[in-house]
Amino acid sequence: MKKIVLLLVFMTALSGNAQDEPAHYQEVRSAFVKLYNQKDHQQIFTMFSKEMKQAVPLEKIKEVVTTFHQNLGRIDSLSLQGDQGFVKLYKASFEITPMTMQLSVNKDKQITGLLFKAWKDPNATTVVERNKTPLSLPFKGKWFIVWGGDTVLQNYHVEHKPQQRAFDIVILDDNKKSYKGEGTTNEDYYAFGQPLYAACNATVVKMQDGIEDNVPGVMNAQQPSGNMVMLKTEQDEYILYAHFKKGTVAVKEGDIVKTGDYLGDCGNSGNSSEAHLHFHMQDSPDRYNANGIKCYFEEFLVNGKIKKDYSPVRLETIQPIEE
Repeated sequence: MKKIVLLLVFMTALSGNAQDEPAHYQEVRSAFVKLYNQKDHQQIFTMFSKEMKQAVPLEKIKEVVTTFHQNLGRIDSLSLQGDQGFVKLYKASFEITPMTMQLSVNKDKQITGLLFKAWKDPNATTVVERNKTPLSLPFKGKWFIVWGGDTVLQNYHVEHKPQQRAFDIVILDDNKKSYKGEGTTNEDYYAFGQPLYAACNATVVKMQDGIEDNVPGVMNAQQPSGNMVMLKTEQDEYILYAHFKKGTVAVKEGDIVKTGDYLGDCGNSGNSSEAHLHFHMQDSPDRYNANGIKCYFEEFLVNGKIKKDYSPVRLETIQPIEE
């Protein structure tokens, strides 16, 4: 699953000193929130200074507002956190996840700088390095690790914090191909339609179904996880399964699952070019600002040999030991 670049930049260089939120900042950021929630990109554009309008055209504003609503939802509130001269720092509480918003406004109540970045919680705890909950493989039979490991060469996910310990997993035949025939339909892919199971005892905290499976080679970046299931363990770890086949997700939010319970079938929905399982663990349900947790599975076969408490890496073949 490819990394999603959500946030685009609007910026200007300003300097100065300010300790509180001036009245014109309050007025502008309140108007911005109202217009954003109304998806009124045209009126947001009118709030920009001449330089901002030149740097960020109207069509770009439309694209950003649309993308934000799709991925983050409405803004519930903005709370001032501090400043860097005339640049004010706010916590923007979106429906899905908070972001840091940097805003600069001139005396004419025009926006001269606007930037959204990942929110960093000042009270965040130490990053969890590995899973505490015992994990079993979430499938039966032999599967192949396309991406997995701790380096960029092993795993392109490492550059995206919540997914930095993720796996992308497919099924290969004896010729090292993931599909039969021409590979032009989802049914050509060996992983497509294969059942997926709960890797541990957990609670379903989020699910999505009803998203169409892609034509192989064509990806849906607007709904990156596609049909998905997120599980929460008793250790407050969150496991994301992505790209289920449309119409097969068999659980709903609030369900309690046990190790080995059926969740749905592997598919090709979301930001996926072919049928595969995307699997990762993170330390919160926040799919944009969480920290990835490295997954060690209890006991299984890696390239035909038994491994215990092991985290597989790219190009390894893995399967449950009972197979």
